[in-house]
Amino acid sequence: MPWLTTHITMPMILTTGWALGYLIEKINWQEVREKHGWLVLLLSAVFFIAFGSLLGSLLGTEPPFQGKDLLQLQATSDFLLALVGTLGAGAGLFALLKNWGGANFWKAALLAFFGLLSLQTARTAYRAAYINYDNAMELLVYAHSTRDMKDTVEQIETISKRLYGDKTIKVAYDNDVRYPYWWYMRDYPNKVDFDTNVSKSLQDSPIIVVGSSNFSKIEPVVRDGYYRYDYKRMWWPNESLYRDWTLASVLRDWKDPAKRSAIWQVWFNRDYTEYAIAFNNPSLTLATWSPSDTARMYIKKDVAAMIWEYGVSPEPEEPRVDPYAGNTISLEPLSVINYAGESIFNAPRDIAIAADGSLFVADSRNHRVVHLDAQGLFLNAFGGYGNVMDGAIPGGLMNEPWGVAVGPDGNVYVADTWNHRIQVFTPDGQFLRMWSVFEVNGLPDGFWGPRGIALDENGRVFVTDTGKQRVVVFDANGTYLTQFGSLGLEAGNLDEPVGIEISADGKIYIADTWNYRVQVFESDPTGLQFRSALLWEVDAWSSDTLENKPFLALDQNGNVYITDPDRGRVIGFESEGNFKVLWGGFDNSYLMGVISGIASTADGKVWVSDATSNTLLLFQPPD
Repeated sequence: MPWLTTHITMPMILTTGWALGYLIEKINWQEVREKHGWLVLLLSAVFFIAFGSLLGSLLGTEPPFQGKDLLQLQATSDFLLALVGTLGAGAGLFALLKNWGGANFWKAALLAFFGLLSLQTARTAYRAAYINYDNAMELLVYAHSTRDMKDTVEQIETISKRLYGDKTIKVAYDNDVRYPYWWYMRDYPNKVDFDTNVSKSLQDSPIIVVGSSNFSKIEPVVRDGYYRYDYKRMWWPNESLYRDWTLASVLRDWKDPAKRSAIWQVWFNRDYTEYAIAFNNPSLTLATWSPSDTARMYIKKDVAAMIWEYGVSPEPEEPRVDPYAGNTISLEPLSVINYAGESIFNAPRDIAIAADGSLFVADSRNHRVVHLDAQGLFLNAFGGYGNVMDGAIPGGLMNEPWGVAVGPDGNVYVADTWNHRIQVFTPDGQFLRMWSVFEVNGLPDGFWGPRGIALDENGRVFVTDTGKQRVVVFDANGTYLTQFGSLGLEAGNLDEPVGIEISADGKIYIADTWNYRVQVFESDPTGLQFRSALLWEVDAWSSDTLENKPFLALDQNGNVYITDPDRGRVIGFESEGNFKVLWGGFDNSYLMGVISGIASTADGKVWVSDATSNTLLLFQPPD
């Protein structure tokens, strides 16, 4: 963090100031005056600059005497000019310093060197304050708000003064853009900081500004009544520039002329062009910078139509039709459960129902699985935190389990997501076995983010390996059988598959999240080849946040229920994809947060998990 360097630089500055004062006091200034000291200092500066250029020419990507094209001739010319400057300044110093005392010369030379450093310091300070003050190129700033945010404020001020003559326009903004809006909006008396509490009341605001974490939440509010403008909100430093450096890696980079020149350009000019090429990092332009964050400004169409700069016309447009408006209902939960034993849930995810009606819940950030009876009363819990990145850990420990399923044998199968493995337990929590690495075409393979898990009537285990856009199939003991799916848009392709359920007739229903659809697969007679048999689009899952990972459930009648996490909704379909019912969102009397897991009971009730409120909710959908 740049501000922590204060603790290092302050004592260094004080010590250097004292040392320079001591050096100035000890120089024999009478000898300096009598023996052309001003000329010695000038030639010393020229010598240092020329000698530095000479080294740069020899160590750069274009050394001298390499050929006759324009760049090669220019490199040779630069080298010869630096050589002449070094030799000329050196000869002049030699002639002037014949009668100087050695100690006095070195003191004066050291003072000249610090004079050059002071010029570089002034240059760096000027560039930081007046050239790179509003972009990510300056490493002195850690979290760097972009110029875009100032532009939005100027646009808001223009609109407000056009409409009201002052700054009384109602502007709503969320927790993401609170930085830097908490300061920029200080003169706006009608500002609304709604944090993460998105509701339809925001439609009273002609202008709404949100960060990326609330993109999907704001969509039901703005719909087609607002124009959208996209901006960069924040840049963070690209830590590849310095993280994990060792002496060995520094020496290795120093030996490579391209990397050596690239590092120099970053340090001296804050120019990342060569660095991006030498280190194969394309994320070093202001447009592609990573990590960075985006923001959106929404302006009501009737307001934007009054401002000609926005290039919009007041012509009316057809309103957007909500495909689920016909049967969107308000539904109160029959039961709300916060505690499991003595601990409150912490981001509960998937839910599985056993043959006896009891529930197993993946309590992800408590790193455990919770067992409840059919009424939601606590029976037991098992698990505990363990991270394979810290070294080998025994079975039974977990790192954010997301998926859970109960097999035909009654055992509990858990997708131990960030340990990249599957674990199997008895119903009372005794660890049985686990697996994470398997063989595919003779090569070892492994999970990257397994989230959903389901078992068929033969005990085969189906796992959605979210990060690898596929489903992997094992037998009950963890022996690899097959896999299907790959990244893409066509039928049979997947993009961020999460929830998975298997119907009584063996069809596999998958929440194909970033393709915004439910996709149904069926196998051939061998049971090892799978094809896409059905798919339907859903008006959901529009965000790419880390929390937006939907699960699905099948009820006894073959109906399919999906969760829409960021909008806090449950959407029900018939088995062929025809919409049936929706509850949740802003129109629901009981407001849900980020809902993930879902399961249907034998009598048609539906359990869901709310990872924001850390609750389990039981609903009774209409017939």
